Amino acid sequence: MADDVIVQPVRTYLEGPDLKQATDQPYQVSRSRAVELRGNGLVTFEEAAPEAAPEPAPAEPEPEAQKSRGRRQRPA
Repeated sequence: MADDVIVQPVRTYLEGPDLKQATDQPYQVSRSRAVELRGNGLVTFEEAAPEAAPEPAPAEPEPEAQKSRGRRQRPA
């Protein structure tokens, strides 16, 4: 899910009925729960798998600036 992130436990704590320890594998939680756990110093965020990351959009060239001739010309 888009709102889920992968976290790695760094301390021992209870996550529901499960005991999480620093030696455990990373697991997936909601983004809000991950922020709460990280705020308490219990987890670190893990990088998403490369295949799950969206590809960056190609950079489009910027349009060329129009050349200024100084003062605005009035029509004759």
